[in-house]
Amino acid sequence: MSIAAVAARPSRGRSGALAVVAWIVWAAVCAVFVAVIVRTLMLDLAPVAPIAVVRSMSASGRTDDAVGELRKILRRSPHDGQARMELARILGSRKEYAECARELGAVPIWWPTKSEAAFLEGQTYKLLNRMREAEAAWLVCNRYDPFHPTPPKFESAANMELLELYAYEERWDDAHRVIWNAYDHADPIDHPAILVMRIRTEMERITPESAAAKLRVWVDADPADWEARLALARVEQTLGRPDEADRLIGRCLEERPNDPRAHRVKLAILYARGDLEAITAALEKLPPGSDDDPEIWKFRALASEKRGDWSSAVNSYLQALRIRPNDAELHYKLSVAEERVGNRDRAADHRRRNQELRKARAELTDAYERYLDADKGRAGAPDRAVAIRRLADICDRLGWDRVAEGWRRLAQAA
Repeated sequence: MSIAAVAARPSRGRSGALAVVAWIVWAAVCAVFVAVIVRTLMLDLAPVAPIAVVRSMSASGRTDDAVGELRKILRRSPHDGQARMELARILGSRKEYAECARELGAVPIWWPTKSEAAFLEGQTYKLLNRMREAEAAWLVCNRYDPFHPTPPKFESAANMELLELYAYEERWDDAHRVIWNAYDHADPIDHPAILVMRIRTEMERITPESAAAKLRVWVDADPADWEARLALARVEQTLGRPDEADRLIGRCLEERPNDPRAHRVKLAILYARGDLEAITAALEKLPPGSDDDPEIWKFRALASEKRGDWSSAVNSYLQALRIRPNDAELHYKLSVAEERVGNRDRAADHRRRNQELRKARAELTDAYERYLDADKGRAGAPDRAVAIRRLADICDRLGWDRVAEGWRRLAQAA
């Protein structure tokens, strides 16, 4: 036998062994694959209880059995909104709130009762103090979809929850968007109540102590809630806790360095401390988009005042008023700056506008209360149409054009 033949013999043996191993591995893979298919078929073909039977199980205390049946249904039909809502109901009754909220959120957007599911999802997250997720759920109820309209009771309740949240976090622009979206799609009979809500956003404020108590709970429950943390930073400074304010606003800026709102709160905190040097440094770090924020322009003007640069202060106040033309404080401060640079006529104009706005503000509370008296038919109340026209006039003087127009339409109808 040749040397080559001897050398080749072990090689052929190794090849045969590898082939056997490969065949065994392949057979094992096929067996696992077949087992998975068989198990899946068994699960898919196994009988499941109807929803009525599941509810009966739950009512009799057999919630584990009910949950098991519902999960079988959802394995077959993951878009079955009725099964998801029933599962969420049982989980909620067992106080498994996080899982309950997740099931409600998984109800398809096109499901007929999605708005109810979204409202309940928001309420469940509220129980967990996870307001960021609660807000997202409630906003589903505020959206306008002509093919899947939200029943008025869920839209109204969700809007009230959103307005409460925005009041605690002082997010008035977001509050106004919710109000006007509701107004645009509401039945005219509901317009007075919506306009009342819009007025209340200008008159009512939550005390710093109450806001802090609520915001601290929200931030502890959900450290990723940027909006709650930003609001808490401002409140902590108001309550004389500068170290905590710095910690909170520092994290907000770290997470969203290009959000002008975080820089605005940072400037407000520094201004409350009278730290001109820090304000000047912060103004040099503003991101793009800051020129559309009237509060930031105000802080630029205040920093210029501190330096004695009254011409720059005038320019900054003018920019702020370009964005928010009916701010009484801005008109007053601009009148002072104009006086310092010798523009006495313009200073007089802004003082006059400041006085007009302050006078209208002073009359607003009484006009609002008189309207409520007239609307409820209380003794001694003015005629309802007269009360509405007075509110429309005051809103017009304050520069709230859309609010004034809404009240005028009501006056015409009255």
